[in-house]
Amino acid sequence: IMSAFEPTTAAAFIAARQIYGLTAIGILICACLIGPFTWAFPGMPLNGVLRAGRRAVGVSAFVVAIPHVACYLWPVLFKNWRDLYEPGLLWVVGLVLGLLVLLDLSMLAWTSRDGAVKAMGGRRWKRLHRTVYIATPVIFLHALFVGTDFGLATPEHGEADYGSLIAFSILTAAWLVLAWLRHRGIRWSTRPAASVAITPSTDS
Repeated sequence: IMSAFEPTTAAAFIAARQIYGLTAIGILICACLIGPFTWAFPGMPLNGVLRAGRRAVGVSAFVVAIPHVACYLWPVLFKNWRDLYEPGLLWVVGLVLGLLVLLDLSMLAWTSRDGAVKAMGGRRWKRLHRTVYIATPVIFLHALFVGTDFGLATPEHGEADYGSLIAFSILTAAWLVLAWLRHRGIRWSTRPAASVAITPSTDS
């Protein structure tokens, strides 16, 4: 709806591509945050709901990524396929990285079913789904190299969104801190007297 107010069809596709791309990145970061957040803060309300919905959040990132890709491919394939390489080497590298992440998210979305867990086995399934922690920084590189979303944009490909870069960087930093807390076995535990302290976890 927002992109429909752009003055030209080309600008509308660019705006829609950017909105879908930024939304997909945000959802993907949220999917990564849920695990370490609920582990580090076991007493927080709705933790059970977050854990139960983690797969759905991850699948949602893939679902939103599909129109992001479509908004790019549709005008390119039907108008000027040279846009696939003319913007330069960084652009091409960014597209390749984006394609790799899309393939990874496709596999993760397809296997986000109880049947897939049984068929693959818990250990193999977890190993596959941990690739999302690699996909997240790679998708940042994709956004930077392609340029529309963050800081390397050129006028013909859209205006850079520095606010999103700052917001996503803060969320990513929070994710890294929470992952470090989980790695160190540190949890925020609530004692019966309602006092709160950070204590090392004794969980295996």
